[in-house]
Amino acid sequence: MLLPLSLFWASSCAGADVEALYQSFLYPPRTNSLMPYWFWNGLITGAQTRRQIRQMTEHGIYQAVVFPWDGMGVQYLSEEYWQQVGLALESARKLGFTLNFADEYDWPSGHAWVVPSE
Repeated sequence: MLLPLSLFWASSCAGADVEALYQSFLYPPRTNSLMPYWFWNGLITGAQTRRQIRQMTEHGIYQAVVFPWDGMGVQYLSEEYWQQVGLALESARKLGFTLNFADEYDWPSGHAWVVPSE
């Protein structure tokens, strides 16, 4: 008896709920947008960072995880690196973008078998 009643209730509510669900897939809230890994593996500049964040928001992506990666162009944790992080955070704030940072993927802070240059 419970199964037929459940099916009846589900079918009577399905019309509006299915449409709302469909619309939420078409236009998800910012908190449910994709969150891609954003590899910083080339020369990072304020202009490039702003451009890439703007492009992500134009395509409905409102959050990303930054991975410092080999070939980044600036020394990891250097003053220049932190300046770029600051520019990225400033751009993200202006565009309502959530910026997350990850570490230790591809050992960006150094390899145990490599002597630091400084």
